[in-house]
Amino acid sequence: MRQEPGGFVPLHRHPYPETFVVISGRGRWTAGDVIDGLAPDDVVVVPPETLHGFRNTGDETLHVLSVHEAGEIVQTWTEDEPA
Repeated sequence: MRQEPGGFVPLHRHPYPETFVVISGRGRWTAGDVIDGLAPDDVVVVPPETLHGFRNTGDETLHVLSVHEAGEIVQTWTEDEPA
């Protein structure tokens, strides 16, 4: 997944965990009540049914590997932006 500077993924949830690995760039993740800055090689695991999303806070493209722990992607979106 790629996000250009200032871009974001709106808050959403899945019925299974999702794992993110930051390949390059910098971002800020919102997962439930936790807001955290992440950089290359950082990993975050979001528990099932936890609202989450992220924003590119850097000045280069944010590259993220996202692993969905299910046979198909199931997402429930909100209209809310991450922090």
